[in-house]
Amino acid sequence: MFFIHLLVAIVVGSLVVLAVWHLTERTLGPGVRIRLALPPTLRSRIKRWLARP
Repeated sequence: MFFIHLLVAIVVGSLVVLAVWHLTERTLGPGVRIRLALPPTLRSRIKRWLARP
């Protein structure tokens, strides 16, 4: 049951972040793009984790 709650929390959090990102871009006007980028250390850690056998 814990994992279901965790999955729901992650999905809802992601949707909230994407909604705020979309509304912010629309508010700032045309031609403005906000890049959602991971910090390099976190990105390399995720790549290492995904590359594990």
